[in-house]
Amino acid sequence: MKLLGYGISLDKCASCGRKFDYSWTNHRFSFDLGGLCCDRCNIFGVELSSDSAELLFLLSSNKRRKNQNVNNLSEISNIIKTFTLFTLGQKVKSLELLKKL
Repeated sequence: MKLLGYGISLDKCASCGRKFDYSWTNHRFSFDLGGLCCDRCNIFGVELSSDSAELLFLLSSNKRRKNQNVNNLSEISNIIKTFTLFTLGQKVKSLELLKKL
């Protein structure tokens, strides 16, 4: 997506630019803005668990976390699929292929 010019803001708030911080008390993903939104910005978006928001942040920084919760991975997968569909206007067949691997 990034190579196509549709980068996702995962290391900072997509609204105000505030850097991701573990002290954020509320986490939302805005499809309109294309990324995470902090607790200071009252942006409409999908509410995420703290763990899922942290995993998205770690993905953006190429870091890993041990003991990832399956529910969080499912939540993140749904966010990425929905964002891709929202942005491109169609399903991406390669996502289904990756899922089968």
